[in-house]
Amino acid sequence: MNENDLFNKDSMFWREVNATLPYGLAEIELYEAEMVRGESMTTINCNLLPFEDEKVEYEMENGGSFLKTEVKSWPLVLLTDLEFYSNENNSKADRDAKVLRLPHVQVKSITIKDSKGVVLCKKTKL
Repeated sequence: MNENDLFNKDSMFWREVNATLPYGLAEIELYEAEMVRGESMTTINCNLLPFEDEKVEYEMENGGSFLKTEVKSWPLVLLTDLEFYSNENNSKADRDAKVLRLPHVQVKSITIKDSKGVVLCKKTKL
């Protein structure tokens, strides 16, 4: 694995996105088109939830290893489902069923914008 791959997966690089999430909606640019509810998309506009991470152990060439926390996936709610998801009168199970998970490897960039379209945060993989 090269340095860019290590950096692009690192949870510390993406934590600014998590910190900005409550203040706006996300636009996720993908490397390749993804089928989302029967529609091919290269950009997903959504309400993004904090990333899911995992601990990964890497072996070093000269012996030993190190443990790293990496972004695994991005839970998201499509804008068409946001009103239903946000309504706490709906059951938690029904609301959770609206959450999709996008593998981090498919993400090219994430932009968080406020309600007026002003960019609050933009992160792009190297």
